Amino acid sequence: MNSATATLENESLVVPTRLRRWWESRIGYRLFFEIGLLYGLFFVYKLVRHSAGSRVSSAFENGKEIVHLEQVLGIFTEVELQRLALSSQGFVKFLNQYYLLGHFSAAMITFLWMYTRHPAGYAKIRRVLITLTLLGLAVHIAYPLAPPRMLTDIGFVDTAKVFGPDTYGENSSFRALANQFAAMPSMHFGWAVLIAWGAVRYSRSRFRALVVLHPVLTLAAIVLTANHYWLDAVVAAVLLVVAFRIDPWVSRLRFRRIGRHTMPSRSHGMERAAV
Repeated sequence: MNSATATLENESLVVPTRLRRWWESRIGYRLFFEIGLLYGLFFVYKLVRHSAGSRVSSAFENGKEIVHLEQVLGIFTEVELQRLALSSQGFVKFLNQYYLLGHFSAAMITFLWMYTRHPAGYAKIRRVLITLTLLGLAVHIAYPLAPPRMLTDIGFVDTAKVFGPDTYGENSSFRALANQFAAMPSMHFGWAVLIAWGAVRYSRSRFRALVVLHPVLTLAAIVLTANHYWLDAVVAAVLLVVAFRIDPWVSRLRFRRIGRHTMPSRSHGMERAAV
């Protein structure tokens, strides 16, 4: 009887110990924190974009400026390319779905994989992601821009509205947090390139180069659905380069802050040890 009781008591202690070890491991509370951080960043990004979307007239004027600039540069091909894509309704519907779901889903999968398999690489990509998002928000606020799908007089077609799913329609759950006048830069493309870079840089799979298809499909989705201009993707790529270039400085700044917070506790521990 005593032996059985002791066994039950030991088993009752094992379960809490295992739970505590799991909770304190990298796939415990830290993982939940990282997931919450990414969702929080996405929510703040949407909220700030929404609050900065009141300059409608400026957004349309800037849209015409972008079209004119692309014409001068000889790269205004969005209308012709979209006309070709519209010959295949199934392809356009696929691009609509990819634009709506591929963006955040691919980011979450990649970040979770990097967090569990490549922690150092994840830390770098998270810093670059936050920097890129902040830079993008600054451009959204400074330069409101109507997307091509709103310039129907030029020949653009709002494929989401015609074929579905209607991302910004009356019944869309994204409409309340969407600023439809924040086309530049395309954060869809910026995030996609960052994801592809991380996978190619840190994965050891011989098939890792296939991840490059994600930014390619994303570029096709944002342009052929008339959600972005070519220059929106170009600006996103430039901001991503800037985010990578200043990342060493951001990293050093973070470690300095950590050092300032840990030094008092270390010195206090040394004083106690001396006593």
